[in-house]
Amino acid sequence: MRSYLDLIDRLRAYIGNDQSSHKSAAVIRSAYEAVEKLPLKHSWQYYSTYAKLITSASYNTGTVAYDHTGGAAERLLTLTGGTFPTWVGGYGTIVLSGVHYDIATRLSSTTAQLKSDNNPGDDVAAGTTYTIYRNRYDLPADFASMTKPIMANDNRVIEKVPIDDFVRRRNWNDGVGTPYMFTLIQSGYGREQLMFWCPPGEVTSCEFQYRRIPLRPLVVDANAGTIATTNGSLTVTGTATEFSQAMVGGVLRVSYDAKPPTAFDSVTPPQYEYRIESVESATSLTLAEAATATVTKRGYTISSRLDVAEGPMFNFLVQMAMKNLRVNLRIDRLGDEVNEYERAEKEAREQDGQNYMGPDVAGTRGMFQGVAGRGLSYMRNT
Repeated sequence: MRSYLDLIDRLRAYIGNDQSSHKSAAVIRSAYEAVEKLPLKHSWQYYSTYAKLITSASYNTGTVAYDHTGGAAERLLTLTGGTFPTWVGGYGTIVLSGVHYDIATRLSSTTAQLKSDNNPGDDVAAGTTYTIYRNRYDLPADFASMTKPIMANDNRVIEKVPIDDFVRRRNWNDGVGTPYMFTLIQSGYGREQLMFWCPPGEVTSCEFQYRRIPLRPLVVDANAGTIATTNGSLTVTGTATEFSQAMVGGVLRVSYDAKPPTAFDSVTPPQYEYRIESVESATSLTLAEAATATVTKRGYTISSRLDVAEGPMFNFLVQMAMKNLRVNLRIDRLGDEVNEYERAEKEAREQDGQNYMGPDVAGTRGMFQGVAGRGLSYMRNT
């Protein structure tokens, strides 16, 4: 695994860093800028993955009454003979006499509150029939962009439309059914959401390919204290360590002795390398895979994993960071550095997505192989 410290070390070696605050700040800034800009340099297949979204069935059991003001709560919706679905608050829309009203909060299994700017304005009598549907679905937290989703019930691609067109066209039909279009909106809390029309009338699923936001590096180099591991165990125990939640997903490298290691291609390589699954306390963390050796009082380093493929993509990131560093420190570039940058970019683009290594013949067993052993991208369920 490539870590953020690997990138930092290369920049330090590039300028012969004397650990001065000026150079150290420039190194960190140049590395972070490169990580931020890399996804914009190319439509990388490396950042493509897919997700399956499970829809909610519409609901119309029982009848409702609406008390606009003066009741137990303002804009109170009361259900008789049924139970409000758990997703109603913030995600539900109720249809009364062909008009759609958004539900702000689910107060209980039989009461809910409509939004202050989207309600009937007057009381609605008890015994009124209704339909509730889920009006939006959260997309994965790392969502950046997507291709058209495919509805599983009929294996059909549905159309994306702008939000204004979506609102206009959904007014043609006040019922639920099989979705034929969708739009994307912001939740207001930094999360993308998907809206279907028609709203799904039953539980089904849609699958879609999406481009994900790369992981952001949070930890450069944490190495306080020493650690111990047990062969076959997921637990790492620290002594005088300062483990934190920022280290989850990061790279743990264990030294041969009590001194912190650096990269595998450095003068102080680690003996073992693991990925961190979770952090329980300042002195205890859990590995993604069991430790392969029992060690005590070992030096270590923890650094965020770089979300790039090993090989050309990492080399291009290094060249980007070096270019940033030259600008930040006002260093003149050497004659061949432009060619090195362009060559690294070309190789990274050519290598991107080239991870099927098996024969493309029916009936034979192919093999999927990532760059330098990296597997295929992951699948998300949301």
